[in-house]
Amino acid sequence: PGFALPRPGYVGGTEQLGDGFAAQLSGVQTMLDDYGPGVLAGVSGGATVALAAAIEGLEGVCGVVTHEPLVGPRVPELHARVHAGTLAVRDGDPQRVDEFLRDLYGPPWADIGGDARLWAERHREAVSREVAHFVSFAASRESLSSISIPHLTTVGARSARPRHEVAALLADGGAVVRTIPDCGHLVPLENPDAFAAAVDELLVLVREAS
Repeated sequence: PGFALPRPGYVGGTEQLGDGFAAQLSGVQTMLDDYGPGVLAGVSGGATVALAAAIEGLEGVCGVVTHEPLVGPRVPELHARVHAGTLAVRDGDPQRVDEFLRDLYGPPWADIGGDARLWAERHREAVSREVAHFVSFAASRESLSSISIPHLTTVGARSARPRHEVAALLADGGAVVRTIPDCGHLVPLENPDAFAAAVDELLVLVREAS
């Protein structure tokens, strides 16, 4: 069975976010303790959490699928862009949060329409606080090479060049890379079947490694 991890700040109040990225990994470890070993599959911020969990070697993580995670200053253009967004949304203004999400996810976010704006309004404080945590995450060459579990990373064929640079960086660390056609950053809306196929491929890799 699969479980969706409610990230800190979106359920139960923003006080759960704590002061740094560690709160994200704490939520993952709690889920693993409750439900047992498994694989993590994440997109965007969720992919960054999954990557960090693999680097940290969280107990119970058997493999990870990451779609376009952040990796820190080693991809400077993407890091600078998201950092600028962090400064823009730090006051929690719902309009700025919506603009940040539109820039991050591209046209598919705007296509959601009023529901997207309502989500940005409801979760503006969580977005404004947690994005700074993700910007603080940095994956070194050594940390990526230290990942000892199967790692499959995906990148959208329509995504901008820095996202492909992230995929190349993860490949250098040992990840299997798959390019997903007909999508960019928001793969759950643009090509969910292809992402599900990537998860299935990762499960095969996990079985072969065990």
